Amino acid sequence: MARSDRRTSRAEGDPRRYGVSRADILVALARAGSHGDREGFAKFLAQLVAQERAKGHHALADRLAAATIPAGTFARPTTALGQADSQALRRRVPERRLSSLILPRDVEVEIGALVAEHAGRKTLEAQGLEPRRALLLTGPPGNGKTSLAEALAAELELPLVTLRHDRVVKSHLGETGAEIAKAFEAVASERCVFFVDELDALGSERGRDNEVGEMRRVVIGLLLELDRLPSHVVVVAATNHPELLDSAAGRRFEARLELAAPGADQIARYLGCVPAPVGAALLARRHRLEGMAFAALEGLALDVRRWHALGRSDLDHVVEGRIDHWRRAVKKER
Repeated sequence: MARSDRRTSRAEGDPRRYGVSRADILVALARAGSHGDREGFAKFLAQLVAQERAKGHHALADRLAAATIPAGTFARPTTALGQADSQALRRRVPERRLSSLILPRDVEVEIGALVAEHAGRKTLEAQGLEPRRALLLTGPPGNGKTSLAEALAAELELPLVTLRHDRVVKSHLGETGAEIAKAFEAVASERCVFFVDELDALGSERGRDNEVGEMRRVVIGLLLELDRLPSHVVVVAATNHPELLDSAAGRRFEARLELAAPGADQIARYLGCVPAPVGAALLARRHRLEGMAFAALEGLALDVRRWHALGRSDLDHVVEGRIDHWRRAVKKER
């Protein structure tokens, strides 16, 4: 069975993922509407939309969603997702756009293609196809994995829902598995971009010497939850250590992109956006900045701008001193 078919059949075959039957949802929806219960109405409408999408009825799901959500705006949080926000999920409207990021050329092309697939979703569905909805970002910290997830959500005009590790990882692994399942069930109720950072912390290779049986069950449960997510949820996962991922976890993702430390061209592009004269002074020393992550480059540029704004007239001396400081900081992190 093709992967997309397998995912759909699992979603349809497990009605408990949406709590109640379709008939119960329709009754509850009518009751909430007649009593003016806006939160209840939004909750049950989101569940109905999720069920229809899971069955492949995307046209009906779009019509239901469009009946209450103005086109081109972000969906409001449902009661179910709002409750989960205080526990394991953080939901927000993304602000960063792709145009604000400096990405490797191959990443720009792949992300552009993914956005185009979702814009042409109806055309693809007419041919029995669907857009890719599972993306894995790899690379060292500080090079834009989180920013790219936010920018993708903004381009797709979807809310960004982030899994909070501090709320799902428990001292008892059995509780961790239960929290993961609860979070995935909540996120399935809404069309969104679901960001899972540090995937290696939840999806480590099964069978490692220091693993216990319960941890393996947590990993298997995570993989099953990824399979069960309905097609209207776009998953973006990130890891600094792809070598630690279970091989089965990696196969769940239809696209895999690496965000490495910026090269000379990306450094020059970034510094070209830094206001003068700081940007020009750093650009003249760009050979000393190679190997630094984007986060470090941003911190360095802001440092120099602050010192310059406070009246340090010797800009060259300030730039040299702050570069030395940041290079030492980067070296310690390694």
